[in-house]
Amino acid sequence: MYLIAGSCLLATSQKLSLFDTFQEQEIIDVVLTSDFQAITTNKSNEAYQAATFEYKDSKGQKKVYNIKLRQRGKYRRRICEMPPIKLSFDKEELKAEGLRKSDDMKLVTFCIDDISSKETVVKEYLTYKLYNELTPYSLRVQLARITYVDTATKTKKKHFGFLIEDIDEMAKRLNSKEVEVLNLDTSKLDIAQEALASTFNYMIANGDWSVPLARNVKFIQPNDGAKIIVVPYDFDFAGLVGAPYAIPNPDLGLTSIKQRAFLGLNEDEAQLKATKQFFASKKDKLYDVIKNCKHLTKATKQEMIDYLETFFNPSLSSQPLLSAFR
Repeated sequence: MYLIAGSCLLATSQKLSLFDTFQEQEIIDVVLTSDFQAITTNKSNEAYQAATFEYKDSKGQKKVYNIKLRQRGKYRRRICEMPPIKLSFDKEELKAEGLRKSDDMKLVTFCIDDISSKETVVKEYLTYKLYNELTPYSLRVQLARITYVDTATKTKKKHFGFLIEDIDEMAKRLNSKEVEVLNLDTSKLDIAQEALASTFNYMIANGDWSVPLARNVKFIQPNDGAKIIVVPYDFDFAGLVGAPYAIPNPDLGLTSIKQRAFLGLNEDEAQLKATKQFFASKKDKLYDVIKNCKHLTKATKQEMIDYLETFFNPSLSSQPLLSAFR
């Protein structure tokens, strides 16, 4: 029997995490204070530094956390004005508030201090939301308006960004654990979830990922010993997002980020057929995720939908297909 979403036993008895409380709001306003000059002037520095994270919860109550942060990532760290950031909260501070001690999360920041950065950030955020629509085995995201307060220069910058759930938190809420492995034995892999991830990356035209190389994917395994599940992330190079700094993968022979190349493993034909049918059944829901976004122009939302339509109806695409999804 071929399944798409797989079994999913939620850990409902656990305490709420801080990330859970964020999800009570569509967007949160955050004031992040730290020495950002130290980060932006030394892109190789990976040391944590002191910071404060302030926001208002769904009841309007101000919350202030003393945290640590550091820059992360590779490509974006080199080329962006504000590199992506990892936030580390104090476990005991979370415990004192009755929250689960899930202390880490990623922050996707603006790349260039201009108006185009907002659209790029929101489009990547929406791409995560599209995958959330397809499977519970996906990283949750939280949209935010972030005010960066630089203690060194005494300046402020306000930009859209989004927080990404830590893989350990995701695994715990799905009664699973993260596993780290290269050159994964495919016989140990949940083929339905791999087909789902592969087809999704094909749909959004993401050529910057690989299961064998564990590139821009995480792996989790259910605690009951079921097969390993692939979880994709980091979609800024996808054609659907269209980041101004994205480049096509030359190793795949791509000449445009809008070109699609299927990078999945050699799945069973019946599984691929089931996956394709599943995506077709979700088409309207996927489009609704984009249509219901309040933070993009109507034209930009239509542009995203038109691009997805070339996946569902390949005859509409003007881009040559490489390793097309059969």
